[in-house]
Amino acid sequence: MTHMAELHSDEVIAYFSSIPSIRDCIGAKGKASIGSSGKYYCGRMLNGFCLCCNFFCGPSDGCNCQSCMQLDVAARALPKGHLVNREGRTARAGPNGTWYCGAKVMSGVPGCDGWCGPHDGPSCQDCQRLQAQAYSRYSAIVASWARP
Repeated sequence: MTHMAELHSDEVIAYFSSIPSIRDCIGAKGKASIGSSGKYYCGRMLNGFCLCCNFFCGPSDGCNCQSCMQLDVAARALPKGHLVNREGRTARAGPNGTWYCGAKVMSGVPGCDGWCGPHDGPSCQDCQRLQAQAYSRYSAIVASWARP
């Protein structure tokens, strides 16, 4: 940290100044803000049915709309195949199609080492929700990965 502060302070300030806190919601009319989970939320009605939230994008945590998920992916410069679960953790599908964030949030789960994935085993509840939404609410994002 000392090295960065002494020799690269201009670059550090420029980087953190460029991170948006409010941005236009991609593909939608409105503004999106970063919520407590570190995800973007615009407060508009969600596209698609949801059993785990109040049917609105945010405003501070929970599920977000497809446009705000696109902001999450773009702001974090995530590669194809990655989305952000409702807790703000980056997740991707494992070889068996199950989504994993790799966080140590599964303590006490029988047959599990305590980690969500990262390659096999059970996934956490947030990644299970993301898995269901990846092929419904976020289907256009997932479909875009197959395009050249």
